[in-house]
Amino acid sequence: MQIKLWQFALALAVFASIEHTRASSRIKGRGTLQLTTNLENRQVSQEFLEQLVQQSQRAATELTRPYAERRGIETLDRNAEVVLVRVPLNQLSDALATKAVQSLRNVLETEIQIYRNSLFTYQLVGHDWSLMTEGFRYAQTSVKTPNGLIELSDQLKQPIIRFLVSDTGGKIGYDLIENGKLVEYFRFFEYEEDDSPDSTKYGIQPKRFVWFTPPEERDEDEDPDQPSQTAYFWSSRRQLTDKELEQGYDLVYRLFHEYDAYDPAIDGDYLIGYNGNIDYTKPQRVQNPGFRLGGIYENRDGQLHPKEVRSIPELMRVDYFVFRE
Repeated sequence: MQIKLWQFALALAVFASIEHTRASSRIKGRGTLQLTTNLENRQVSQEFLEQLVQQSQRAATELTRPYAERRGIETLDRNAEVVLVRVPLNQLSDALATKAVQSLRNVLETEIQIYRNSLFTYQLVGHDWSLMTEGFRYAQTSVKTPNGLIELSDQLKQPIIRFLVSDTGGKIGYDLIENGKLVEYFRFFEYEEDDSPDSTKYGIQPKRFVWFTPPEERDEDEDPDQPSQTAYFWSSRRQLTDKELEQGYDLVYRLFHEYDAYDPAIDGDYLIGYNGNIDYTKPQRVQNPGFRLGGIYENRDGQLHPKEVRSIPELMRVDYFVFRE
């Protein structure tokens, strides 16, 4: 499940508040917590628990807002590479079918064989962009390489956004391609990093920017000469200042909103129900299980009950393609 960082923090806070009280609580029935809970020998008020309920309800409202109205990036809490193409799904799938060795349309709720060099494509109701994501976990398909995307953009004559994010690696970035040409390139790292493995594939030399931790905020063992953040930027259209680029995450968000684009954090893992272990030698069922938010509670009859909240993306269709290795 992928959720926004603030939602995760809120759920964690609610969970922690309840866990801290369990040692001195009267539990009545599985999954319920009496409102007569005692915390550090002090009575927890009805008002306090109602506030927890209200906070969790606000998180639930945010999670279940209509997908057709969403724009931007749903979550950064993941490691992913996603390609967005501003064309209807039929047009994108027709273009990919000319390059694929296998093409399957409308595979949702069917079983298919997942191959390493494969892609899922889908489109959300109310959105102009279609998305491509790997079928085989962490595998790179030929059509999603820089040359493949430039060729696809030239064929479709529409913008393509290649979006990269890694919460474990502390990086974010994008490639903006229009009419078969790279028009903007951005990488932002929360450490010192060399981006040449990416930029050289486009034949560009982006400008490098570095920032250092201020002395008053620096850890004792932190090297003052070691950059705390690094960014690389290249554009055929505009120049940005150090200050603008330092807000790397905001820069990516703004691009998505300027292009009326949305990344719902739906990847191949989501579509085939990956849960830490999968046998790719067997056919997998393509599904749309939705995203579940934990840590949501409601007050019923003086007791705090967990409440399941699930948001189901409105997918027009899901297609699947296999390409030559």
